[in-house]
Amino acid sequence: MGDTCPSLPMPVFTPDLLERIAEQVHVTWAQGRQDEGWVLGPVRDDALRQHPCLIPYAALPEEEKAFDRQTALASLQALVALGYRILPPEEEAVTVLLPSPAATRQGSQPLGHGPLQPGLRVGRYHILDRLGGGGFGEVWHARDTGITGREVAIKAIRLGHDSRENLGSEARIMTRIFHHPNFPVLYDVLEQGGEFFLVVEFLPGYDLDRLTREGQGPVGWADVRAVLAGVLAGLHHAHRYEVLHQDLKPSNIRIFNPLGRFRPIRERDVKILDFGLAFLWKEDGVRATLAGTPAYMSPEQIQGLPLTPASDLYTVGLILYELVTCRHPFQVPAEAPFEAHREARCGPPPCDPATWRPGLPADLGTVLARCLAKDPAQRYQEAQALEGDLLPILDRLSLSDPAPTRWEVL
Repeated sequence: MGDTCPSLPMPVFTPDLLERIAEQVHVTWAQGRQDEGWVLGPVRDDALRQHPCLIPYAALPEEEKAFDRQTALASLQALVALGYRILPPEEEAVTVLLPSPAATRQGSQPLGHGPLQPGLRVGRYHILDRLGGGGFGEVWHARDTGITGREVAIKAIRLGHDSRENLGSEARIMTRIFHHPNFPVLYDVLEQGGEFFLVVEFLPGYDLDRLTREGQGPVGWADVRAVLAGVLAGLHHAHRYEVLHQDLKPSNIRIFNPLGRFRPIRERDVKILDFGLAFLWKEDGVRATLAGTPAYMSPEQIQGLPLTPASDLYTVGLILYELVTCRHPFQVPAEAPFEAHREARCGPPPCDPATWRPGLPADLGTVLARCLAKDPAQRYQEAQALEGDLLPILDRLSLSDPAPTRWEVL
């Protein structure tokens, strides 16, 4: 192929293309220096780990830009020598920037200005496949091309002021509750190609809603105990650091299972995900908001009233009810209008859970009723208090009925 295009053509769009690639050269270089521990500084100071060129490309002196443009031109010439043609971009077309040598060795390309897809690269992370997505962004499975080679999950947030603010808040909150066994680890925060990215721990396994959505009968008491112990331990830690989750639900509770086959759930397997709507309830103020998932909102949340830790604990009651009965306490379809959810949440209390699971102990029903009280003041105010009442009941039930959850495969 090398003979088909022996020299680099210089069409009119080349200066713009060179400038784009030169900027990417600088970004890649800066990421490498930051990975080494260098920080922005007015002068290079080895003792303070300061480097004067760790600044946006636009702010670089012209002599530094000239060096990056020269590197970009050499990259284009190398591509042409390999037989690639440099074509003018179509209107609104995406230009994919050149891979760094490290990315080329990994068989991936860096992200340009288009959507993520397998084979692209975000920073040093090689995208493998899509894990899921929603209104706030997408989550991708990726591999670190650095020395660790570890698998990670990357949450992509679309460009926009609100999106950037939400991601900054989520990163700040995850940093505050860092290194608790019931939360994923935050590894990195990146900005590239007009998008923002949170790089977090990859957790193979399944979401909790699999047990209630696809379970073959009631969830075993030992599994209920492990799930609630993990969720309450995580919430106790979060509330201690003044963080309210605000969007707790079974699909945001991950059961870590790297084996891909049945095993009993352990407390440390339970991971609370997605802090995109979380906030610091004392630092940010007691917030009144309608953000969240209607089926798992507390009465005050669904009415737009201020939230407290009791609001998260109400949702724990909803989840416990579902695990115990395999039914949501308020029989409203998830896709029903918002008003239907609000009427259900603010109307009569849910059906006695013993109706769906005969023989349910009265003391467990009492705990559930307190969790699901309409008035936040009548609920548990701290996760530790709920834990103290609930876990001994579940311990007793686990001993009397130790059978595991009945299901086939993950």
